[in-house]
Amino acid sequence: MSSITLDVPDEVAEKLNALADRWPRILDLGLRALSAEASSEYEGVADVLELLATLPPAEEVLGLRAAPTLQHRIQELLEKSRRSGLSSG
Repeated sequence: MSSITLDVPDEVAEKLNALADRWPRILDLGLRALSAEASSEYEGVADVLELLATLPPAEEVLGLRAAPTLQHRIQELLEKSRRSGLSSG
């Protein structure tokens, strides 16, 4: 495992200190979100991940709705799955 040092605003440091045991997962999700932003196939997913990374209250999570482009992509994948199945490639 590698060690890194970061300079972050005090407000961010407070949040990170409270979640120290989850840093690897938080960083992994953040990096995935950045990668997803570059891909139109995952448009809208980064926004959801960003919100979830803030650990919102349950009511806010329950109120989440997919952006229209993401909802359209979900519908396309569901239809394809019903017709012919999905592959990982």
